[in-house]
Amino acid sequence: MIRLLDIDPLLSLFTDVFGLPVSWPKQSSSFATFAWVHVGNTELELWAAASNSDLPKESQPPLIHGFAMEPVDLEASVEHLTQAGLQCKSPRPYQTKTADGSLTTNFTNSVLLDLSSDSCCIFFCAWNPEGTIYPWKERLTTAERRSRDQLEMTKRGGGTIGLVGLSEIEMSTPNLSEAEKNGGF
Repeated sequence: MIRLLDIDPLLSLFTDVFGLPVSWPKQSSSFATFAWVHVGNTELELWAAASNSDLPKESQPPLIHGFAMEPVDLEASVEHLTQAGLQCKSPRPYQTKTADGSLTTNFTNSVLLDLSSDSCCIFFCAWNPEGTIYPWKERLTTAERRSRDQLEMTKRGGGTIGLVGLSEIEMSTPNLSEAEKNGGF
């Protein structure tokens, strides 16, 4: 997730200039404005919170604020990392009511505590195709959604820049000792 003050300039660059497909159309709510852009093998989430008071004062937008990994099996992935000595939060579902009033899980998250900080959260996110918060009408599994988005990416030839996918993300800080002191990587 790229946390911004305003998602529109970067969203326009990725979609209007680079010709990349939107996989989650721009939405505005009381807590944030957000959208996903498909970049080949990754959904890049652009996020502008209504307030940035949750962030440390030295870590204000723009910044890389999170990495969500979609495991095939959330419980097995958490167990694997726990056995490897990494601490993870217990999986927590985000639920909403369906039209008939029953609860459904939209997604379940588990934060990798040993790899996260106040300014960057690393977590597993397992999506449920039966959720109610999605902007698409089809009930798609993660694999089906990825296939749909990749087909659109292929139709566009990777956009105007011929993008195939994301190969690496570089993060840096102008002052490593200060970043480490403030809980950064």
